Amino acid sequence: MKINDWKIVALLFIAAICFTIFSQAERPHNPKAFGPPEKTQWKPVGARAVGQQSYDVIPEPETFSAIHVDMANSDAVWGVAAPMFELDWVVEPAYFIGNGPLVDNQGNLYFTPQFYHGERVVLISIDGQTGERRWSIPAADDMQASSPVFILNDPENPGSQILYVVGYNRLMALRPDGSVIWSKATGLNLPTTEYGKKPIVKFHSFNYHPATDSLISVTKGGALFAFSRKTG
Repeated sequence: MKINDWKIVALLFIAAICFTIFSQAERPHNPKAFGPPEKTQWKPVGARAVGQQSYDVIPEPETFSAIHVDMANSDAVWGVAAPMFELDWVVEPAYFIGNGPLVDNQGNLYFTPQFYHGERVVLISIDGQTGERRWSIPAADDMQASSPVFILNDPENPGSQILYVVGYNRLMALRPDGSVIWSKATGLNLPTTEYGKKPIVKFHSFNYHPATDSLISVTKGGALFAFSRKTG
């Protein structure tokens, strides 16, 4: 094929692309509209299996109390939902919330943003009804970033819960109102040269070990750590 022939083919190809783009742009966008679906006829079959648990520390699996799962690392919860949902509010657009949010037994939401624009925080609490921010924990040199929050019941105060977050240098226990129960150093130190750089999360999230009443966490390097639930 001669050079001029290649030029003609290229021009025809470009013209075809331009025609496709402009013809698509002028075409009206008419998305399909679907009415409410009929009521489902689904019913459970057989007896339901319920785990034998006291739920003094571990919350009932009514929602996710740990990121993506419950304390047994199961993605099952005691709940059903209608097939129709309606958007109530959209908040905190400066953050990408890939982990969470998690929900306490009062319906409040908690999330730990890892991608953000502007304000840097470790943890944010949202009112589940209104979407308003209740409180936040700002990032600091010894807590630049953290794992997703982890929620357990408070056996000393039945009906209350405690939130736990862990970063590379520090871990904290918080009340749902944002007040600090304890804040402890992990014993690990992030090099000073790392301060001010992109937040580094070296811990995975917590899990709970009932036999020792401990919070268990694993670093991304594979090291296993256990912390007292009561004191840190």
